[in-house]
Amino acid sequence: MIVIDASSLAKYILKENNWGKIRKYLEEDICSLNLALVEISNAIWKHHVLYHEFNKKEAMLAFEAAKILKDVIIFESFENHLDNAMKISS
Repeated sequence: MIVIDASSLAKYILKENNWGKIRKYLEEDICSLNLALVEISNAIWKHHVLYHEFNKKEAMLAFEAAKILKDVIIFESFENHLDNAMKISS
């Protein structure tokens, strides 16, 4: 199983440079932390409100696309991995 980072998922949803390279991973069994959805939502908000790269309709479409990720990715609770993350980082 492949673990995918929130920044890669945001790149895909926002269609940033090289976003197409992420697509092949979405065809595999992949997982991420549930916080990824929050991070993706924040990235969409920034592109709409702060950077003015999306209008409201485009931002809402991006939010809808992000919600569909739940059908493709196994999102695990970050709390389940905190202890192990602390061990690895120390």
